[in-house]
Amino acid sequence: MAYDRNKDKVIHKALVKTEKRYLNVEVYSYDGGSIKVRIKPVSKNTNPNADSNKKWINGKAISGLTQEEVLGLIKSLNEVVGYF
Repeated sequence: MAYDRNKDKVIHKALVKTEKRYLNVEVYSYDGGSIKVRIKPVSKNTNPNADSNKKWINGKAISGLTQEEVLGLIKSLNEVVGYF
C-alpha cells in the first residue's frame, strides 16, 4: 500500500530552531491508526544559485516512533546532553 498524504493527520507540531537548521517534531495518526511521532530535520540551503523557493531542504525523517520509543529517546538524550 502506497503512502497517501491525505490520510496523514498531524495532531500536534513542535519546532526546535537553530540558526542553520530546525527540527519539526510532529505527533500524528495515519489513516486513523495509532498515534506516533515524526522528527524531521530541515537544513538551510547554502547554495547561492538555489531557487528562492528552496531556502530550506528537508532531510530524512525519523518517523513512526511509538510512545515507548519516544520515552527511550528522551532518556537517551538526557544521558548524552551532559557531554556538550
